[in-house]
Amino acid sequence: MPSQQLDGAGLRAGEVLLRAERLCLADTFGGVTVQIAAGDRVAVLGPSGSGTSGLLALLTGELRGDDQEQRLWYAPSMQLVSVDQRTRGLEPGVAVIEQGSARLGHELARHVLATSGLPYPMWSRSPDTLTPRERARVGMAIALARPCDLLVLEEPTADLDLVSVEELERDLSRRLSASNLALILATHDRVLARNLTDRVWSIVDGSLVAHSSVPAYLRGDDAVAPDMFWDETADLEPARHETADSSDDDATTREALEAERVRLHELLTDPLALGERELERARQRVEEIEASLMTVYDASFTPAAPRYRLLEGGLTLYADLVDPSQEHGAGPETRPVPEPETRPESRLAHRLMVVATDDEQAATTAVRLQEPTVPWLDVRVVDGIAHLRIADLPGSCLLPGTVTALVNAGVYLAFTVLGARSTQLFSHEDLSTTSLRDVGGGWWRLTLPQFLTSEGWHGAGRGGFGTSGGRRTRASRRGPRKAETT
Repeated sequence: MPSQQLDGAGLRAGEVLLRAERLCLADTFGGVTVQIAAGDRVAVLGPSGSGTSGLLALLTGELRGDDQEQRLWYAPSMQLVSVDQRTRGLEPGVAVIEQGSARLGHELARHVLATSGLPYPMWSRSPDTLTPRERARVGMAIALARPCDLLVLEEPTADLDLVSVEELERDLSRRLSASNLALILATHDRVLARNLTDRVWSIVDGSLVAHSSVPAYLRGDDAVAPDMFWDETADLEPARHETADSSDDDATTREALEAERVRLHELLTDPLALGERELERARQRVEEIEASLMTVYDASFTPAAPRYRLLEGGLTLYADLVDPSQEHGAGPETRPVPEPETRPESRLAHRLMVVATDDEQAATTAVRLQEPTVPWLDVRVVDGIAHLRIADLPGSCLLPGTVTALVNAGVYLAFTVLGARSTQLFSHEDLSTTSLRDVGGGWWRLTLPQFLTSEGWHGAGRGGFGTSGGRRTRASRRGPRKAETT
């Protein structure tokens, strides 16, 4: 958001902005003494009802405490901007454009309201007529456009969608990194607190305690008195610990990935452990981990053998489905290929490779890497038509028997596995020994009814799908073909 001057302009880091003594709210907390200096970034964390809202109201002077000896001091000329959760810093009954103009000037107010996403006809409305989300966006936009030395925010992400929360975090982060702006942030969004603040206040058993960081607070490290943070002789190092998160290097091992996944699943099953953004990020991280684990597992186990093994003309052939988006030589697949009937329809729906070898390991490697060094056939189905292609192996010549076996196996699998309605292959060679039929111009083709008839299904050539008298009947199967699913 634009501002008329730099936040914290003229202030030196460490210059005291606010000092409060003997803050007290009956039945909530008492005897609280705090100090805020330029450059301080403090998160106020704790369960609802613990007194965080009251503490912020006392610090900003919006509420008078119950201790008659309370003292509240502000640095001269310090500019304080406070946004509470209830009003979002806006006055009920006054049009938002009027409030914006009074605080920012008319031109800047128009710009801020426009970038907040509030439609122009609603600018003249009172904040209490807006939705909670609209009121939150407008209030935060006006507040963040104002120059200030101390910014006090109460639940700024409440009522905002995830996109707005991310925008708010980026804007606050930029302002904090470019100035000595001091921030007091009361929030349940632990991601926001961790990214924007460097220490924590919390009200426990009527007293204000402090932690050296948000992770230290979440881990349950021993608390310290808040005055340790402005006592130059205090040693805070004992309160700091190494984080338990694995580094990127550790996460490359299977054990580290599995341990991180277990930890994230434990957090996801605890309804109180994570905020909305943390939940979304944890779910995304689990998906990333599981994808990485699949790659690790895939590399550590022997690759699965091809799905199909066939015997054609005395030759052994293997075949398997492959990802149609992968070209030959593109490397191993990164995800399993579903069976055709379970995959969504697409123009290039199915692809299959047939390799002529009796070595199962060689066939597995050829299909997996899509770089066969043995005779092979490519089968692709587009709009129900199977296109066959016999691959050329440099420096070699395929025997007629091998060509016949590959083509017959490809035709058989195109109809029985890929669900093709017809198959075709372009070749100037004589393929009359295969199941394909010469249709002229170098094209060889076989339709589904012709295939069913050749396989012995009665009635297939009369428009039925291998039926006779309401039943599908089969007399015999031509040739010594044998197909097995491995």
